[in-house]
Amino acid sequence: MFILETERLQLRQYTQDDHHFTFELMNSESWLKYIGDRKISSPEVARDYIKKAYLPSYIEHGYGAYVVVLKETGRPIGACDSINVQT
Repeated sequence: MFILETERLQLRQYTQDDHHFTFELMNSESWLKYIGDRKISSPEVARDYIKKAYLPSYIEHGYGAYVVVLKETGRPIGACDSINVQT
C-alpha cells in the first residue's frame, strides 16, 4: 500500500522484507556521513532494526518512516521519515 504517490515516486511503509535495502542504505557513504552509523552490520540486523525502530510507529502514531520507491521499476531508492498525512 502506497501512502503517497507522485508522477515518478511512491512512498510506502517499511516491512521486514526491506532488510537488504535497509542494510545497503544505512551503510552507504552518504548515510554514514550525514545521518550516522546505526550499527546495521548485516541484513539480519537490519530486519530487527526495522521491527523495533520503524514498525511500532505505524501502530502507535499512524505514520513513521517510509521507503521511497521508483514507480517505473518498483525499486527502493531512498527513505523518508515521519509524514503525517491527514485525510
